[in-house]
Amino acid sequence: MTFFIKLREQIRHFFVKRESILLHLWSFAVSFVSLLTINQTFGYQKALNHWWVSVLVALLCAFFPMQGVAGVLLLFIVLHLMALSPSLAVITLLIIVVCYGVCAYFHAGSTYHFVMIPVFDQLKFPYVIPLTSALLRDTSEIASVVCGTFLSFFFKTVRDNASVFLDPTSDMTALDLMQSQMLSNSLFYFYLVAMITMFLVVYFVRSRDMEYAWFVAVLAGCLSEFVIMLTGYLYTGSYESIPMLIVGNVITFAVGCAVNYLYLGLDYSRTERVQFEDDEYYYYVTAVPKMHIAEEEKRVKTFTQPVETEGSQRRGFGWNRRRTADKEKE
Repeated sequence: MTFFIKLREQIRHFFVKRESILLHLWSFAVSFVSLLTINQTFGYQKALNHWWVSVLVALLCAFFPMQGVAGVLLLFIVLHLMALSPSLAVITLLIIVVCYGVCAYFHAGSTYHFVMIPVFDQLKFPYVIPLTSALLRDTSEIASVVCGTFLSFFFKTVRDNASVFLDPTSDMTALDLMQSQMLSNSLFYFYLVAMITMFLVVYFVRSRDMEYAWFVAVLAGCLSEFVIMLTGYLYTGSYESIPMLIVGNVITFAVGCAVNYLYLGLDYSRTERVQFEDDEYYYYVTAVPKMHIAEEEKRVKTFTQPVETEGSQRRGFGWNRRRTADKEKE
């Protein structure tokens, strides 16, 4: 246990000392992986569908905050959809504007989550976003989770029905596609309920007065989401998606444990419960100390004597002479 506590403290110190550099690297990595995923998922705009374009844009995004990175990624998606269908791109842009408006109304700080969820959905573990949001944020972030879930399923529907827009004889519009292939799809509602349920379960369990609340919250959130999505796949007959659901939940659980390890780390063996009162209330307080190891004091040993200057030698000689005179008087 001591080894893991020391390792966590070393990781924290490493991130604190190099916070600026690591933030730039994180923005670059997130934008680069997201751009590659977008190009692989859509790739209709040939001018953007090159790895070196992704590298250049990711280098630019390295100096942006995550909100700016999300804006660049959304712009890339709209440009790809523009090559597929201009009307589809316009509808997508309107949906994005509405999502930003909903997040602003509910004061959601992490608006970039509603573009990260579609990206993580292509990587088969979108449940990481509601899990980490519920652990580290408040209930206002549920707006970005709902918007991200809607966008994720909408992009998936567009990708699966891209041939409809490429067919010149087809007269289906983006609204018709949304109505017939998305809003009438039962799996969409299972997906939406699973994401919302996971967020709410994790948030309310981790804020309870119980031991290992964060770990229990991660486990309960993953189980609740897994049961709902498994029910949805069985109900709709999407049996081929079950293996990736299991893999995605294992990854999500591992990420939740890592967040718990890095951000919390409480020593429940030294829990203290205190009661006190004032003129109006009686208080019951549970204090759980954080696990930490006191830093060892460094002792510096000097093996060489300091060089004495002429002035210090004179002062030392005067002191010794006065001390000798005092002894003679005694």
